[in-house]
Amino acid sequence: MSGLRRRLLPFLETVSQSSSTRDMWILTLGNSIGQIALLATMPFASRLYSPTDYGMLALYSSILLTGVSLSGLAYHQAIPIPSREGDGTALFILSIIIEVVLVALFSFLFVVSRPFFKGIQPTGGISFWFFPIGILWAGMYKIITSWCTREKRFSELALSKVIQGIMSSFVTLGMGLAFLRPLGLIAGYMISQGMGVIYLLIKTFSWRQLKAASPERLRYVAATYRRFPLYNTWSDLMNTLSSQLTPLILTSVYDAQVTGYFALSFQVINLPMFFIGMAVRQVFFQQASRAVHNGTLAELTRSTFRRLFCIGFVPFFLLTLLGPQIFSFLFGERWYMAGVYTQWIAPWFFIVFCTAPLYSILYILERQRQNTIFQAVILVSRIGALYLGVFCGGAVWSIAIFGVVGLVLWLFLLCWIIHLSGNTVKSMF
Repeated sequence: MSGLRRRLLPFLETVSQSSSTRDMWILTLGNSIGQIALLATMPFASRLYSPTDYGMLALYSSILLTGVSLSGLAYHQAIPIPSREGDGTALFILSIIIEVVLVALFSFLFVVSRPFFKGIQPTGGISFWFFPIGILWAGMYKIITSWCTREKRFSELALSKVIQGIMSSFVTLGMGLAFLRPLGLIAGYMISQGMGVIYLLIKTFSWRQLKAASPERLRYVAATYRRFPLYNTWSDLMNTLSSQLTPLILTSVYDAQVTGYFALSFQVINLPMFFIGMAVRQVFFQQASRAVHNGTLAELTRSTFRRLFCIGFVPFFLLTLLGPQIFSFLFGERWYMAGVYTQWIAPWFFIVFCTAPLYSILYILERQRQNTIFQAVILVSRIGALYLGVFCGGAVWSIAIFGVVGLVLWLFLLCWIIHLSGNTVKSMF
């Protein structure tokens, strides 16, 4: 017992003294509890909802996330960067204003154009109005997340993840038992986002801070950080399209059932990202913004990458090795093919897990133009991979080529980020 105590004491002292480690574990805990709630309900939800229902959710999410990629015209990504408090607050207010205006414009265009699309009816009980509402909630949550990162309000951000996970699980199961399918899957996602936004606004923002949002200050930050809407908006849009076009293409060339298999596979394989990756990314962005100025970016990047590599290796290795068996056991035999898809994309997502939290280096070092070009290459390559699979032999071929192309491109991105941070590939490992 005394030996164990001697080993634990240095670790606990390090954690208590390191704000970045403490913040990371706070966010990881919040993400974990929220995702555990979702994970605990997935074996039941996968038996209440069919692969076709999950395919409908994937189609809804694709359209929604494409709209969310325009959130605040990417000004929210600059919120953690300014050293002056008033500039950060002004960027937050500016992002909120732009988000509301964009959603209002989208809704107006829909109302005006609706008579021209009378023949197009909502399917599966999904109303067209779910899209602007969902885009507003999800976009607001992204903006407020950046604000919490700047203010180091990681405890509140972690609790919002718990609220979202529990609320989504409750709505999804409740509406599934009431035979409201696939509406329950969509409503669970949309309502959970709204609850997260309301909670964070109440806890982290005071209306007195509106004083910083004078017209002059708003114009100043809009001009100072104009690279974000000029480049990041387009790179984010292409990054989103490169992943969210997948359900649309799969449905168009195959059917909603294939899309449903891919959707569940994508959801499960993203769990490590939601458990740990997002928490690390938010903390890393805040720490890296300061590390650039004090010369410690290389060390911070190296230690963060090594930590992510060690954490992610085992779960992604198991999904690659035993994907079909794991999915059949957890979700039922009809989800076997989702496990096959997972085997092909797990290696790619392992690199994403290790690299995505470091992605903010591109924003901090203002490599927006190069990143936009790279995202365009990813978009074209992924679309080509999916259609190439059609000619090669079917859905499994499409997913396999899609996974290999993603793996190669993200390995290139990882090497680029390693170079920008002042490291070498050898030093990272």
